[in-house]
Amino acid sequence: MFNFNTPEYIAVQLESGYGTSSRRQWLPLPATKKQFESAVKYVDEDGIGFNIVKVRGKFPGLLVKMTEEASLAQIKHLAAQIRKLDREQTLKLCAIHETDELFQTIGQLIDFTYNSERYTLESDILNEEDLGLARLQEVADYNVHLKFANSDCVDPFTFGVNIAKKEKGIFTSLGYLTSKKSWGYTPKPRHIPTEWNLKGQYGEDLYLEEEIE
Repeated sequence: MFNFNTPEYIAVQLESGYGTSSRRQWLPLPATKKQFESAVKYVDEDGIGFNIVKVRGKFPGLLVKMTEEASLAQIKHLAAQIRKLDREQTLKLCAIHETDELFQTIGQLIDFTYNSERYTLESDILNEEDLGLARLQEVADYNVHLKFANSDCVDPFTFGVNIAKKEKGIFTSLGYLTSKKSWGYTPKPRHIPTEWNLKGQYGEDLYLEEEIE
């Protein structure tokens, strides 16, 4: 489970040179142009070029293989977006990460940061019986004559099972998770221009092109 006591971060390690003569520097993202140029100046003082050799991050849903397959611009974009998420949005992402709906690309994580409202997380519902009682109470609140929850008319557990099946909801340790889309659908990654596909190129520069808003 995600530890909220440790701040989220994404950082890349720049390297220039080879073997014992190589120089390395970690650069937290998102970085300003001044911070980026300072890191480059340190590792590449001879102007021979540099490369991204490692990516490290601590964020729910972030997998190592994502950073290996992503461009540096995408990683920077994600780092900027995760700073905008509040606790509720981060909890949703933690819950999603417990399900089979594991995001597989940086683009999918970026997409979530723009569309977290697609998901609903009810933290007070942890199992079928909780769900059944909650939905029965909603019925009772709507119509005072239909107070099923305190009668033998409806079994809360069975009712919860049926509701979860109909809503395609999933129970997680953080609550009951539903989505406005069908589970299993993979959202299209937010478009990143091809000229931003910088990962693995010597002398790459995050600021050659206009920054993504």
